[in-house]
Amino acid sequence: MSTVLKVPSDFLFNLLATAESAGATSEDLTKLTQAGVFAKILPILCEGVEEYLVKHIIDCDSNPYLPDGWSVEEHQKGGQLEWDPEKIQLWLSKSQKDGGYIEGNKLRKELKSQSVL
Repeated sequence: MSTVLKVPSDFLFNLLATAESAGATSEDLTKLTQAGVFAKILPILCEGVEEYLVKHIIDCDSNPYLPDGWSVEEHQKGGQLEWDPEKIQLWLSKSQKDGGYIEGNKLRKELKSQSVL
């Protein structure tokens, strides 16, 4: 016995508006109706997308890449870092504002007390 899905009267409108705002095309929506595609997406909708996202781990204990002729003044090992853009802040020295610049060693000294990548 099959079940009849019951949805609010504005469901289709909301679905199409959401798909459009996400950048979906008619072809994308047609793919959802193809055999097996919706069955693969349903667990993500039910369980949450977090389980399907790739986690990026940065090994802060590994030696940094150095182009030929470059050297490292200091490398503080920091273990494994799970990349989370919410926890990263861009930083601009006062010397770099309004079109200014700062020499690399001076910038390194300014950042000495900060955790940096």
